[in-house]
Amino acid sequence: MLACDKLNRRDQVLAEMKRMVSEYGPQSGWAKANMAQNGAVAEANDLAEGALRELVQDYHQEAIKTKSAATYRLARDIYRQYLETFPQSESAVSMRFYSAEILYALEDWDAAAEEYGKVVEKAPEGPHARRAAYNAILALEKSVDTAKGKLKKRELGDSAKIEEGRDKGQLDRSRKLQIEAFARDVEEQRIPVNEEKLIAACDRYLRLAPGAKDEIVIRYKAAFVFYERHHYVEAAKRFGEIILRWPTDAWSQKAAHLSLDILNTKEQWQALSGLAQRFLENPELCPAGSKFRGEVARIAEGAQFKYVMQLYEQKKDYALAAKEFRAFVALYPKSE
Repeated sequence: MLACDKLNRRDQVLAEMKRMVSEYGPQSGWAKANMAQNGAVAEANDLAEGALRELVQDYHQEAIKTKSAATYRLARDIYRQYLETFPQSESAVSMRFYSAEILYALEDWDAAAEEYGKVVEKAPEGPHARRAAYNAILALEKSVDTAKGKLKKRELGDSAKIEEGRDKGQLDRSRKLQIEAFARDVEEQRIPVNEEKLIAACDRYLRLAPGAKDEIVIRYKAAFVFYERHHYVEAAKRFGEIILRWPTDAWSQKAAHLSLDILNTKEQWQALSGLAQRFLENPELCPAGSKFRGEVARIAEGAQFKYVMQLYEQKKDYALAAKEFRAFVALYPKSE
């Protein structure tokens, strides 16, 4: 294997690597036949493990320098073989992290997220855990955006140039709130697998890094998936946590918007008006004179009016409707 590498016969490197593992690896017939000779088997394992580790590290470094997609793929395959053969080695967690980095560079988002997750699972206190947990969210964001058509999937030929060293950036913080008039009894949608994994990755990172600077962004991201797929109860629960913990943050205002929208969707006019009023009573969430305060005030007024009309037109409770009309006029004397 090493000779093929030195001769630059890369098409034979993988074949020789597989032959070495098959004939002399921990699960090989030779290893089983020589179980009594612990020293010989252990030495063979150490030699094979070291050879694979050094080989893939060399190819990885070469890939970074040359930016060659073909070399990245070769390194990817050797990392995979290493992790399948020596999953419990001292270097396995680090090797898995670098394997994930290569998969990310090759834009294999789902596979990268899977490997990052295993890094956290195997060594939650390890030096790569926090970064791996964060990168898993980044990878799954891209997987979801690709599935939705927001991100184009590139076909990386062998001649393509890979920029692994390029900054992965930060989580997508933009969330355009589209308050839509859904049907009252709108059904929950099935959450796609990659979106379920994104939620799990967000929750995992928050457990691993409580108080992280991106905590509110990540909490919002997971809650928004539930909201977007019409899982309103879970969405409202998560948005409520955001509002209560960070009333002064701009994201809390977005969460408040969506919490109000949930009640609007369900046509829970009295509850909607009450929630909006509670928001208005919180000066940190709704500062005096702010645009957000004006929006919440309009929601509170509109919901209260709809509640009164519901009493009058649907429930035919004329006495209560009359009482609530008087209260409405007293509360909103300038209402149109």
